[in-house]
Amino acid sequence: MPAAGSRIKSDERSHDVLAAAIECFARKSFYGTTTHEIADAAGTSQPYLYRLYTNKGTLFASAVDRLSVVMAESLITQAQVTSEPRPRRDAARDAYSTLIADKTILRFLM
Repeated sequence: MPAAGSRIKSDERSHDVLAAAIECFARKSFYGTTTHEIADAAGTSQPYLYRLYTNKGTLFASAVDRLSVVMAESLITQAQVTSEPRPRRDAARDAYSTLIADKTILRFLM
């Protein structure tokens, strides 16, 4: 049985690996990035990375999912600011502009 609190540490490590993967994929793409580079960027070992994510494809899918959630939350939050159709569209446009101002998100989407 795992020690008390080890799940939280695993969740935190998984978050760190995912953040590092997003950075690496944004810089060098899926094919240009190695799992060794991601593990180094996350400050963990490659074998531990594979304990968290089955393979590079699974890690990439998780990165896409994470950025999808970030984008959806941002767009929904901004769209709820007003009930008028035009301002909602403008708010969503502003939210998207803010998202892609983050160069990591922009490069990852490209």
